[in-house]
Amino acid sequence: MDPLASSITFHPYPDCVRLQLTCIPEAADSHHFTLWLSLYCDQQWMTLLEGRLQFGISRGQLQLQFDDHASLVGDEQLHGEITNAAGETLHIDAQHSDQSAFWCLTPPLEKHLLKGTWEGLKLGTIETDVPLNRLVASLSVPVTGVHLTDAEGLWKHDISPNKHAVLERKLVQFLWKNCFTPNLSYIELRTPEAAKVQPPITSNHPPTPQCPDFRILQEIIDRLAHGKTESFLELLQLAELDPKSDLTGGNLLGTTLNEIDLSGANLREVNLRGAELNDADLSESILSRARLSGADLSGAFLENADLSECNLRRASLALVNLAGVDLSGADLTEANLSNTSWTGANVKGAKFGNNLGLSEELKASLKTQGAIFDE
Repeated sequence: MDPLASSITFHPYPDCVRLQLTCIPEAADSHHFTLWLSLYCDQQWMTLLEGRLQFGISRGQLQLQFDDHASLVGDEQLHGEITNAAGETLHIDAQHSDQSAFWCLTPPLEKHLLKGTWEGLKLGTIETDVPLNRLVASLSVPVTGVHLTDAEGLWKHDISPNKHAVLERKLVQFLWKNCFTPNLSYIELRTPEAAKVQPPITSNHPPTPQCPDFRILQEIIDRLAHGKTESFLELLQLAELDPKSDLTGGNLLGTTLNEIDLSGANLREVNLRGAELNDADLSESILSRARLSGADLSGAFLENADLSECNLRRASLALVNLAGVDLSGADLTEANLSNTSWTGANVKGAKFGNNLGLSEELKASLKTQGAIFDE
């Protein structure tokens, strides 16, 4: 019988994230308890203003907290790649402290969102010298891990890609700050005796529901949707977004960013598929795991940028100096590499094939540096 059957649960968006925690004693009157977790992730619709939107998450942090006198051991099963019966994969990195354990959850590289059901995940065994009173499992998500996948009735369908990208990023930040923190899912298991004691075990307990001032959000949407400018930087300024830090993980699909200055910006995992970035300054920027397939970066400044594990399929890097650029693990299949300078670039594990502008001599040189050619 589970001694911690009494529980507090908080799953405000159950179609997006839902946890289930079970604590099973290893023997009668034992001070050893095995912890089992079930996790459900998918996309969810929510009503907002005069429309609705759909969202999902691309990463989350699972946290387990327990009594001061307890410790967690034997969690080897919850690390690395976990695949469920449907073949859906979850990548897990584990970290522990004295009274807490953390697991960072991300989808595989080729996927964008966490999606699937994983049941019977063994978190480990709790050891304690005195009776166990409470356990808390919670899942939080950073703002960069929230992604809109659809929207209806919030703005006109024919707005430009630049306005759409900025509106979407502002909406994500507003929702994350007002609706998605501190946790997207929370479970607290307690004995009947501990259930009489308040407050819960941690300050990360379910927040008292509050209604944010959506009038502010409506004003920003109106300001951006009806504004005359199409300049991406000017739109970011209207939305009170920082181009250096607020675009991480954002959806900038098909945007026009020619000659833009995003030097030193954190653009990790940003979606720039099909974007125009002619002569853009992306030097010193972080673009690791970004999606740039079909993007035009002709003449862009990329010196010392991080493009590791970046998708550059069918992109144009013509006339680009790649000095100091990290392209390790990147996919450059069918990319236009005419008049591209490779001096000082890291191409270890980078994939090439059917590229325009690569001589046989340059191919041989890139192969010696760890590049992979599939032709």
